[in-house]
Amino acid sequence: MSMYKVLIVDDEPIVREGLEWIIEWEKYNYQIVDTAENGKEGLEKIRLLQPDLVVTDIRMPEINGIEMVRQARKEGFDCECIILSGHSDFTYAQEAIELGMLSYLLKPIDEDELIRSLSKISEEIKKKKQIEEYQDYSLSSLVKTYIIRGQYNDNLEVFLSYDFYQLIGCFFHTSEIDQDQIKDIMKRVLPKNTFIFSHSNALFALVCDETVTVVNHLVSLLEKKINQCQSKSVLVLSERAASVKELRRLYNEIKELENKQYLFPQLAILSHQILADEAEKKNSTFVLDKSELRANLLQATISGQAAQMTTYLEQLFHYYQKNTWNVNMIKADLSNLCSYYFETIEEELDKPLKESEKNKVVSVIWSNKSLYDTFDFLKEVFKDMGRMFYAKNEKKDVVEDIIQITYKQYDEDLTLQYLGKKLNYSHSYLGKKFKAQKQKSYRTFLDEVRIEKAKKLLREGQYLIYEISDRVGYTNADYFYKKFKKLVGMSPKSYQKQYIDVKEGDEV
Repeated sequence: MSMYKVLIVDDEPIVREGLEWIIEWEKYNYQIVDTAENGKEGLEKIRLLQPDLVVTDIRMPEINGIEMVRQARKEGFDCECIILSGHSDFTYAQEAIELGMLSYLLKPIDEDELIRSLSKISEEIKKKKQIEEYQDYSLSSLVKTYIIRGQYNDNLEVFLSYDFYQLIGCFFHTSEIDQDQIKDIMKRVLPKNTFIFSHSNALFALVCDETVTVVNHLVSLLEKKINQCQSKSVLVLSERAASVKELRRLYNEIKELENKQYLFPQLAILSHQILADEAEKKNSTFVLDKSELRANLLQATISGQAAQMTTYLEQLFHYYQKNTWNVNMIKADLSNLCSYYFETIEEELDKPLKESEKNKVVSVIWSNKSLYDTFDFLKEVFKDMGRMFYAKNEKKDVVEDIIQITYKQYDEDLTLQYLGKKLNYSHSYLGKKFKAQKQKSYRTFLDEVRIEKAKKLLREGQYLIYEISDRVGYTNADYFYKKFKKLVGMSPKSYQKQYIDVKEGDEV
């Protein structure tokens, strides 16, 4: 059983301190939560702490004890009271009785008399709480019946005569929770005009007549309190409604927002405004469309570019978040995407993938509760696919690929850096592998290919020497001249003249 909260109000410090130590309050199921030194401060603390019992002096500056209690009652704070007085004053006693105060004690306080008063008050508080709990439970049941099942009761509009309503849903990631503990937290954090009920593995709180700013603040506070003592949960906040008959709509909003946990598992609070803010962040950082992403991802997988694969997967993840797709649509889309990639990879590798492995990927996509978890899994799947292509490419003779590219593109700006990007290898690896296999550097081989092509063009005699230089890939004619002379043993002009002289001699 929780302790009953006690507030002590007296303008004499020695009395306040004496009351705290005169008895063992906890022994009688009471806990002193605070003290105040006058009626004005006492009223403020009644509003803030909502104590079950106020022990107050009558004669105090600014506001006396009777007036303080009377004002608190007007404001709806139905706490029990013990009035203390240094004088036996019948008028004060009468006023206290009219206000429904159960005890009027004279100073100095008699310990036994105080204990008897606390015992009598304890019974009254217990009865009052039982009645309140029953009333709250009855009304909360009516609210739940309408919100969850759609069964409307005319009594709802009789009891819920408020101007505004907002619904809070608290959903848990595990069934091993103490819902009673969470309910107690909700009761402490949320205002009195709140109706709390449970449904399935969730708790709901209907907050009435509070501003949006206040409710947002309370939800943030509630999230911190709940996650301090329970496993991770998510709080979902609806928009406002101005009519009892709109409560069913608020519940449907909550359920729709709850599904967004799959897209935004990092968020502890979900609301339309929060999701709009998240979507705005994605809009500022993301521009590619999905078809372009899918094509880029496939190409990165085939070429084994792990960093690029990760980047494209992250962009696809943000695409789903930005467009707030339905959960089942996302899972179906990802399943189709993977099936398409599997077929393409099987064709590229000319080798079937294991059906059990393909089925496992699809199964994980559909069973995961979080888009984050799904994409973490898919990153590993695509890395495995990339490794398959890498293994296939390793078996090929990359030097032969270099030679074929060189014969086709000798007139372009060929470098090992360019070949490395094209063949998905580091340029230093290609340089070492080429030299080890051909006993010459790639640059020497490229010069030999170009000079052979130049010799052919010189023999044909259709182009000037500087034109031939450009046609075989040398932008600098002087450099071409030096390379030609080094490899052939004579200048391009001499080679051409010699070939023409030999040809004319043969004709004679």
